[in-house]
Amino acid sequence: MQQAIENDARLVNLSPWNAAVSEARRGVPQAGALMAANLAGWFCSIYLVQEMLGVQTMAVLAVANQWLTLILMPATSWSGLILKEMADLSLTTEGRRQMTGKVRDVMIRNVSVTLLLAVAVVLGSPWLASAYRLDGLGLTTVIAVSAMAALVMSAALVMQNTMITLNKQWEWMACTCVGLLAQLLFTWLCVRHGAWTVQMGLMISALLSGGLALVWVWRCRWMVQD
Repeated sequence: MQQAIENDARLVNLSPWNAAVSEARRGVPQAGALMAANLAGWFCSIYLVQEMLGVQTMAVLAVANQWLTLILMPATSWSGLILKEMADLSLTTEGRRQMTGKVRDVMIRNVSVTLLLAVAVVLGSPWLASAYRLDGLGLTTVIAVSAMAALVMSAALVMQNTMITLNKQWEWMACTCVGLLAQLLFTWLCVRHGAWTVQMGLMISALLSGGLALVWVWRCRWMVQD
Protein backbone atom coordinates (compact mmCIF):
# COMPACT_ATOMS: atom_id res chain seq x y z
CA MET A 1 0.00 0.00 0.00
CA GLN A 2 2.85 2.40 0.85
CA GLN A 3 4.32 1.67 -2.56
CA ALA A 4 1.06 2.68 -4.23
CA ILE A 5 1.02 5.99 -2.35
CA GLU A 6 4.65 6.67 -3.28
CA ASN A 7 3.91 5.90 -6.93
CA ASP A 8 1.03 8.38 -6.92
CA ALA A 9 3.26 10.98 -5.31
CA ARG A 10 5.92 10.54 -7.98
CA LEU A 11 3.33 11.09 -10.70
CA VAL A 12 2.71 14.59 -9.37
CA ASN A 13 6.33 15.54 -10.12
CA LEU A 14 6.33 14.20 -13.67
CA SER A 15 5.64 16.15 -16.83
CA PRO A 16 2.14 15.65 -18.31
CA TRP A 17 3.52 13.40 -21.04
CA ASN A 18 5.58 11.26 -18.68
CA ALA A 19 2.68 11.06 -16.24
CA ALA A 20 0.39 9.88 -19.05
CA VAL A 21 2.92 7.22 -20.11
CA SER A 22 3.32 6.07 -16.52
CA GLU A 23 -0.43 5.77 -16.07
CA ALA A 24 -0.70 3.85 -19.36
CA ARG A 25 1.92 1.39 -18.17
CA ARG A 26 0.06 0.89 -14.91
CA GLY A 27 -3.05 0.03 -16.92
CA VAL A 28 -1.34 -2.60 -19.10
CA PRO A 29 -2.04 -5.60 -16.81
CA GLN A 30 -5.70 -4.67 -16.41
CA ALA A 31 -6.07 -4.30 -20.17
CA GLY A 32 -4.23 -7.58 -20.67
CA ALA A 33 -6.54 -9.37 -18.24
CA LEU A 34 -9.57 -7.96 -20.04
CA MET A 35 -8.28 -9.03 -23.47
CA ALA A 36 -7.48 -12.51 -22.18
CA ALA A 37 -10.97 -12.82 -20.69
CA ASN A 38 -12.56 -11.74 -23.98
CA LEU A 39 -10.49 -14.24 -25.97
CA ALA A 40 -11.33 -17.04 -23.55
CA GLY A 41 -15.00 -16.10 -23.71
CA TRP A 42 -14.98 -16.21 -27.51
CA PHE A 43 -13.20 -19.55 -27.60
CA CYS A 44 -15.48 -21.17 -25.00
CA SER A 45 -18.89 -19.71 -25.78
CA ILE A 46 -18.65 -19.34 -29.56
CA TYR A 47 -15.96 -21.49 -31.15
CA LEU A 48 -16.28 -24.62 -29.00
CA VAL A 49 -20.07 -24.42 -28.78
CA GLN A 50 -20.49 -24.00 -32.53
CA GLU A 51 -18.05 -26.79 -33.31
CA MET A 52 -19.43 -29.35 -30.83
CA LEU A 53 -23.04 -28.39 -30.10
CA GLY A 54 -24.31 -26.43 -33.09
CA VAL A 55 -26.02 -23.12 -33.79
CA GLN A 56 -29.14 -23.86 -31.74
CA THR A 57 -27.08 -24.24 -28.59
CA MET A 58 -25.28 -21.00 -29.40
CA ALA A 59 -28.69 -19.29 -29.37
CA VAL A 60 -29.49 -20.79 -25.97
CA LEU A 61 -26.17 -19.63 -24.60
CA ALA A 62 -26.60 -16.15 -26.06
CA VAL A 63 -29.94 -15.75 -24.26
CA ALA A 64 -28.48 -17.05 -21.00
CA ASN A 65 -25.58 -14.60 -21.27
CA GLN A 66 -28.00 -11.71 -21.72
CA TRP A 67 -29.65 -12.57 -18.43
CA LEU A 68 -26.29 -13.19 -16.78
CA THR A 69 -25.33 -9.63 -17.71
CA LEU A 70 -28.59 -8.37 -16.24
CA ILE A 71 -28.03 -10.24 -12.99
CA LEU A 72 -24.55 -8.73 -12.66
CA MET A 73 -25.60 -5.22 -13.66
CA PRO A 74 -25.89 -3.74 -10.12
CA ALA A 75 -22.52 -5.15 -9.01
CA THR A 76 -20.76 -3.90 -12.14
CA SER A 77 -22.52 -0.52 -12.26
CA TRP A 78 -21.35 0.62 -8.83
CA SER A 79 -17.91 -0.96 -9.20
CA GLY A 80 -16.27 2.35 -10.16
CA LEU A 81 -17.70 4.12 -7.13
CA ILE A 82 -16.53 1.34 -4.81
CA LEU A 83 -13.04 1.54 -6.33
CA LYS A 84 -12.90 5.27 -5.62
CA GLU A 85 -14.06 4.77 -2.03
CA MET A 86 -11.39 2.12 -1.48
CA ALA A 87 -8.73 4.35 -3.02
CA ASP A 88 -9.71 7.22 -0.71
CA LEU A 89 -9.50 4.95 2.34
CA SER A 90 -6.09 3.68 1.27
CA LEU A 91 -4.55 7.17 1.50
CA THR A 92 -4.49 7.27 5.31
CA THR A 93 -3.46 4.86 8.05
CA GLU A 94 -6.87 5.06 9.68
CA GLY A 95 -8.56 4.47 6.34
CA ARG A 96 -6.47 1.36 5.71
CA ARG A 97 -7.55 0.04 9.09
CA GLN A 98 -11.17 0.44 7.97
CA MET A 99 -10.60 -1.36 4.69
CA THR A 100 -11.36 -4.83 6.06
CA GLY A 101 -14.86 -3.74 6.98
CA LYS A 102 -15.28 -1.97 3.65
CA VAL A 103 -14.36 -5.05 1.64
CA ARG A 104 -16.66 -7.21 3.78
CA ASP A 105 -19.58 -4.78 3.40
CA VAL A 106 -19.16 -4.52 -0.37
CA MET A 107 -18.87 -8.30 -0.67
CA ILE A 108 -22.11 -8.80 1.26
CA ARG A 109 -23.91 -6.14 -0.78
CA ASN A 110 -22.71 -7.50 -4.13
CA VAL A 111 -23.65 -11.08 -3.34
CA SER A 112 -26.99 -10.18 -1.72
CA VAL A 113 -28.25 -8.04 -4.60
CA THR A 114 -26.96 -10.53 -7.15
CA LEU A 115 -28.69 -13.35 -5.28
CA LEU A 116 -32.05 -11.54 -5.35
CA LEU A 117 -31.83 -10.98 -9.10
CA ALA A 118 -30.55 -14.50 -9.71
CA VAL A 119 -33.47 -16.08 -7.86
CA ALA A 120 -35.97 -13.95 -9.79
CA VAL A 121 -34.44 -14.88 -13.16
CA VAL A 122 -34.18 -18.58 -12.31
CA LEU A 123 -37.82 -18.69 -11.19
CA GLY A 124 -38.84 -17.02 -14.44
CA SER A 125 -36.64 -19.18 -16.66
CA PRO A 126 -39.44 -21.57 -17.77
CA TRP A 127 -41.41 -18.57 -18.98
CA LEU A 128 -38.29 -17.18 -20.68
CA ALA A 129 -37.73 -20.47 -22.51
CA SER A 130 -41.27 -20.28 -23.82
CA ALA A 131 -41.00 -16.60 -24.72
CA TYR A 132 -37.77 -17.17 -26.67
CA ARG A 133 -39.22 -20.35 -28.25
CA LEU A 134 -36.39 -22.41 -26.83
CA ASP A 135 -38.46 -25.02 -25.00
CA GLY A 136 -36.73 -28.33 -24.59
CA LEU A 137 -33.27 -26.97 -25.41
CA GLY A 138 -32.03 -26.69 -21.83
CA LEU A 139 -32.32 -22.93 -21.35
CA THR A 140 -33.60 -23.27 -17.79
CA THR A 141 -30.57 -25.35 -16.81
CA VAL A 142 -28.14 -22.94 -18.47
CA ILE A 143 -29.78 -19.97 -16.71
CA ALA A 144 -29.59 -21.78 -13.35
CA VAL A 145 -25.86 -22.39 -13.77
CA SER A 146 -25.44 -18.81 -15.00
CA ALA A 147 -27.08 -17.58 -11.79
CA MET A 148 -24.59 -19.54 -9.69
CA ALA A 149 -21.75 -18.17 -11.79
CA ALA A 150 -23.06 -14.63 -11.28
CA LEU A 151 -22.85 -15.01 -7.49
CA VAL A 152 -19.20 -16.05 -7.66
CA MET A 153 -18.39 -13.36 -10.25
CA SER A 154 -19.94 -10.61 -8.10
CA ALA A 155 -17.68 -11.64 -5.21
CA ALA A 156 -14.61 -11.88 -7.46
CA LEU A 157 -15.30 -8.34 -8.65
CA VAL A 158 -14.74 -7.09 -5.10
CA MET A 159 -11.35 -8.79 -4.99
CA GLN A 160 -10.47 -7.26 -8.35
CA ASN A 161 -11.19 -3.78 -6.98
CA THR A 162 -9.18 -4.58 -3.87
CA MET A 163 -6.12 -5.64 -5.86
CA ILE A 164 -6.36 -2.53 -8.05
CA THR A 165 -6.55 -0.38 -4.92
CA LEU A 166 -3.38 -2.08 -3.70
CA ASN A 167 -1.69 -1.23 -7.00
CA LYS A 168 -1.23 -4.96 -7.58
CA GLN A 169 -2.53 -5.10 -11.14
CA TRP A 170 0.13 -7.57 -12.27
CA GLU A 171 -0.77 -9.92 -9.43
CA TRP A 172 -4.45 -9.62 -10.36
CA MET A 173 -3.59 -10.37 -13.99
CA ALA A 174 -1.79 -13.52 -12.84
CA CYS A 175 -4.82 -14.58 -10.77
CA THR A 176 -7.06 -13.91 -13.76
CA CYS A 177 -4.88 -15.95 -16.11
CA VAL A 178 -4.92 -18.94 -13.75
CA GLY A 179 -8.70 -18.79 -13.65
CA LEU A 180 -8.96 -18.45 -17.43
CA LEU A 181 -6.68 -21.44 -18.02
CA ALA A 182 -8.92 -23.52 -15.76
CA GLN A 183 -11.98 -22.24 -17.64
CA LEU A 184 -10.48 -23.14 -21.01
CA LEU A 185 -9.46 -26.62 -19.87
CA PHE A 186 -12.79 -27.42 -18.21
CA THR A 187 -14.87 -26.15 -21.12
CA TRP A 188 -12.76 -27.91 -23.72
CA LEU A 189 -13.09 -31.22 -21.86
CA CYS A 190 -16.77 -30.95 -20.92
CA VAL A 191 -18.55 -28.78 -23.51
CA ARG A 192 -19.95 -31.82 -25.32
CA HIS A 193 -22.21 -32.40 -22.29
CA GLY A 194 -24.15 -29.20 -22.91
CA ALA A 195 -24.10 -25.40 -22.88
CA TRP A 196 -24.32 -25.33 -19.09
CA THR A 197 -20.67 -26.41 -18.97
CA VAL A 198 -19.65 -23.09 -20.55
CA GLN A 199 -21.27 -21.20 -17.69
CA MET A 200 -19.74 -23.60 -15.20
CA GLY A 201 -16.37 -22.73 -16.70
CA LEU A 202 -17.11 -19.05 -16.04
CA MET A 203 -17.85 -19.87 -12.42
CA ILE A 204 -14.64 -21.89 -12.04
CA SER A 205 -12.62 -19.02 -13.50
CA ALA A 206 -14.14 -16.46 -11.13
CA LEU A 207 -13.78 -18.80 -8.17
CA LEU A 208 -10.08 -19.39 -8.82
CA SER A 209 -9.13 -15.80 -9.64
CA GLY A 210 -11.13 -14.32 -6.77
CA GLY A 211 -9.98 -17.02 -4.37
CA LEU A 212 -6.31 -16.54 -5.22
CA ALA A 213 -6.67 -12.78 -4.79
CA LEU A 214 -8.36 -13.29 -1.42
CA VAL A 215 -5.55 -15.57 -0.24
CA TRP A 216 -2.95 -13.08 -1.41
CA VAL A 217 -4.60 -10.18 0.41
CA TRP A 218 -5.08 -12.20 3.58
CA ARG A 219 -1.46 -13.36 3.64
CA CYS A 220 -0.15 -9.83 3.16
CA ARG A 221 -2.21 -8.47 6.09
CA TRP A 222 -2.26 -5.16 4.18
CA MET A 223 -5.42 -3.90 5.84
CA VAL A 224 -3.80 -3.46 9.23
CA GLN A 225 -0.39 -2.21 8.19
CA ASP A 226 0.66 1.39 8.83
